[in-house]
Amino acid sequence: MSSFKMISKRKIYKIERIVPIRFTRYKGTVPEGTYAPDLDDRGFAKHSLPYGTYAGGHYPIIGVCMGDIAFVNLIRENIDEKARLYVATRSEDFLKILEPSDGLLKSGQEIPIKFKALDKPGVGRIDIHFENKDGPLIGSLEVLISSLLTANCATHITTVKVVNKSKVLEKKSERNDEEIKKMMKIVNEIFRPIGVEFVIHSFPTQIVIQESEIIKNFLKIDHTLLDGRVILFGEQNEPYLKKLREKNIDRMINIFFVNALQYAEKKNDEYVGGEEPSAVSDCKRTIIFPDYKSIKLELQAATLAHELGHCLKLANVDSNRAHSDDSPINENDYERRHDIWSRRRLMYYTAYLDPDVRIGRNGKYKIGTYEKKRGDKLVYRYDGTDVGYGPNVMGRMITIKDLPNDETDGEYARARKALRELFRLY
Repeated sequence: MSSFKMISKRKIYKIERIVPIRFTRYKGTVPEGTYAPDLDDRGFAKHSLPYGTYAGGHYPIIGVCMGDIAFVNLIRENIDEKARLYVATRSEDFLKILEPSDGLLKSGQEIPIKFKALDKPGVGRIDIHFENKDGPLIGSLEVLISSLLTANCATHITTVKVVNKSKVLEKKSERNDEEIKKMMKIVNEIFRPIGVEFVIHSFPTQIVIQESEIIKNFLKIDHTLLDGRVILFGEQNEPYLKKLREKNIDRMINIFFVNALQYAEKKNDEYVGGEEPSAVSDCKRTIIFPDYKSIKLELQAATLAHELGHCLKLANVDSNRAHSDDSPINENDYERRHDIWSRRRLMYYTAYLDPDVRIGRNGKYKIGTYEKKRGDKLVYRYDGTDVGYGPNVMGRMITIKDLPNDETDGEYARARKALRELFRLY
């Protein structure tokens, strides 16, 4: 134990609990067919005990599927970078450590570990020992191994045609099957830690809207809105959503790729162009997803994954106590645990395609009726320019833990239950 004290990175002048090592997502490129999942490390504040996990222990946890080969990084946080550390597992029925093959971790601050989940569902554990393979245990990572559940998705490359007496306005999505496959590959990587995979089936789709169907409930409309856009009128989103639902393929989640998506706002008895949303879901089986060619594919895929999360009954992470660091509500609530919420969550409420809206102190935010303004802009109060995936990239974590004081938590169990109910899987 004395040698351990000597290699601590900082001097200790009082009785204090030290967290020598930590785990984080592997950020390098992995070979095809292997994975680098995000882990649920919430409740693991700096210099504190981790708090609660899926399996009832006190460790961070990572999700994989049976047979997966995966990578995770170990960080030497409060221990010398040359300290001799060994990785091992006593969960031989569930896991096998592949690299380092002899268990001895290289020197350095951030070191990769490669492991394989065996063909058995359950919870295993990766342990880190100090000085030798049987030395003091200084950190652990739980590994949740799941069977793979599949959900069929109908992907519709959609043409919107608006017809009136004098002309036809027509616009087709510029997506193609190859691009959609690449996007869905990223989506499936995001859902892999909870054992969910979306299988796509392509359907070319056309909807025809008579202008009379649009204008029957109001006096007139700005005709620039009719240029092949899917227009959403308030909460009802009619008549476009009704037309799209008529094209739904039964027993599938239906994703309609459209050229453009826009809300209509009523001003002086005329509907004019309003906000252009990133995507829209009815939280059941229908998603409308516009072409955003200027936004990189990884961010589009994460936004689509967010909408698919709604179809699996995952809620937007909002301003309840566990997530109130980004909310004007409960600013003086000293009971809240800053370590049990994370902007890395896929369902985080600022998950928008437009980085200027989603992120940064000059961006925007709105939580219910609570708003802060800077000039004529709504202000996102905390700068989250990098949540672990690089600047202006939203997080991908789907929670495995089910921590108290957060009714949106426990996403692993909720999503798998919802998928079984949606497709009657057993």
